[in-house]
Amino acid sequence: MNTNFESTKKLLELSQRMKNIEVFLYISTAFTHTQKKVLVETVYPPPAKVEDIYKFIEENGDDEQATLKFINGQPNTYTFTKSLSEAYLSKHHGNVPAVIIRPSIVSATNQEPIPGWLDNWYGSTPFLMNASEGWLRIVRGNYNSGIDFIPVDFVTNLSIVAAAKAKRTNEVQVFHSTTSADNPTDWSDFKNYFLDEVVRRGKNDLPYPNIVFVESKIALAIGSFLMQTVPAHMLDLWLKITGKEPRYVKILAQVIRLRDSYEHFSSNDWIMRSDRTRQLHASLSPEDQEKFQCDPTQINWPEYLKDYCRGVLKYLKPRKMY
Repeated sequence: MNTNFESTKKLLELSQRMKNIEVFLYISTAFTHTQKKVLVETVYPPPAKVEDIYKFIEENGDDEQATLKFINGQPNTYTFTKSLSEAYLSKHHGNVPAVIIRPSIVSATNQEPIPGWLDNWYGSTPFLMNASEGWLRIVRGNYNSGIDFIPVDFVTNLSIVAAAKAKRTNEVQVFHSTTSADNPTDWSDFKNYFLDEVVRRGKNDLPYPNIVFVESKIALAIGSFLMQTVPAHMLDLWLKITGKEPRYVKILAQVIRLRDSYEHFSSNDWIMRSDRTRQLHASLSPEDQEKFQCDPTQINWPEYLKDYCRGVLKYLKPRKMY
């Protein structure tokens, strides 16, 4: 609440005291209302009343089970408070033109400053690498489900264009920086281009990396034990026998913890429409369209996923993930 809601509220109040303010642009997330299967570029009602949230915090503190029940279907407190901030901005922006950008899973650059560049292990990158290196073998979800990636330079370009073209209106303009509706990709694309690129370059830690999707939690538990827990203990036993420090069980625990935190996203599928974003990009001159690429249909997935993989190996792999 302090990071996502109160800071937004204070910055909005500050901007309203600026005489020459041109636009208040808020970077949100496309996952603010995942209880809906089709998400459009509009502001949705807030998930709760602010006073009720603070009352809950006062009474329950950081009780995890109570919090999960209170956020009522939201994946986590991050998406919950971002949703709350959107609704507050929509209601209280006053005379300040306001724009909301909703990116999906932000990933490596498409073109700028160079293809495949990234500088952190945030988002889906560790999840993808764990699978590609052979650590992650089984996930709850559907192999044919889509993955809504968006290159970070597309988000940046959209933010610049949307801010430059912001209008003074009572309506908060919402733009999705997403791909699932207009240029979808799925887990099979990830395997064919990202995972296979890791293997082709010989950068997998364990042999024959692959990822299996299961629907039920029981199947996930059984599969995790047979496909991951047992092999990790056997490998650590071999390290002990040969006089080396065990490491596989420790790494696997971190991999499983990360996998479980992504379960809501790997086991669900959404269509996130980006009609207004595409219209905004189409309104630019040909020169600006080339300079400020933000239309998701421009992404070439086979080429992009290989660049993404190469970027991780070049810029992040030398640094430890765990």
